[in-house]
Amino acid sequence: MNKQEVEQILIIVKSGQQQAFHMKIYKNGILCRRGCGALPEIGVSAMSFTENSEVFNKLMNMVPQAVLDNPINYEDEKINTPLEYTIAFFGVSKNGDTGENAEWTKSTGIRLLLDTDTAFRHTALSFADTFSLEAAQLTNPWYFDAMIHAAYKLKSTALPAQTIITTPQTDKDIQKDYENYVNQIRSSTRKWDITAFSNDKMYLNSNNNQFAAFMVQNEDTFSLRFIPMGSQTPAGSSADETQHKWWKVW
Repeated sequence: MNKQEVEQILIIVKSGQQQAFHMKIYKNGILCRRGCGALPEIGVSAMSFTENSEVFNKLMNMVPQAVLDNPINYEDEKINTPLEYTIAFFGVSKNGDTGENAEWTKSTGIRLLLDTDTAFRHTALSFADTFSLEAAQLTNPWYFDAMIHAAYKLKSTALPAQTIITTPQTDKDIQKDYENYVNQIRSSTRKWDITAFSNDKMYLNSNNNQFAAFMVQNEDTFSLRFIPMGSQTPAGSSADETQHKWWKVW
């Protein structure tokens, strides 16, 4: 399978039965994501029809042809606590669809099922880890907007009009997912700056009133409030987060 044939990228990172990160990136601009790459699993998922291939192209630029030519399916012989990476590439649709309903005729990729204390040191592991992190980093501002929509019912002006956001059924579970999301982003090995995810954005409520995000954080705490446009004082919804225990995958 050559790089020009690839139309979809699938990335899954699992620990045990929980998915730390699940993402699909399509050449036609569809983005689907759930999670940040850590546990506990986050139940908020988003799908947007962006009509642009920027994320797809940046990720494909990281893929050597050798990765597509040499699929790998590896499992450790002894697994106590499983850690699984799946990086898959799909292309050449037989039904003409290049999105969620595509029937791909070509596929290749990497699947690694490892113990968390694995001695496996193949370059495929380094590639899978780096590739997963890069996919998350490229889509962090977009996924942040999905989390804000889920937790605060505010829609970012940067969120594509065709966006589907799926959440847990109860407000309590949504808020717990939001707290875990904030902690996972702030504790990332790449030191992601969550305060930058709202740059140059406005957020609209159900009445189309406009708000700007106002965030304050230090080593132990994080707060987010929304300022009505034209106001100098933070107002509206707020949330103060403290650190929770979580098990890092990356």
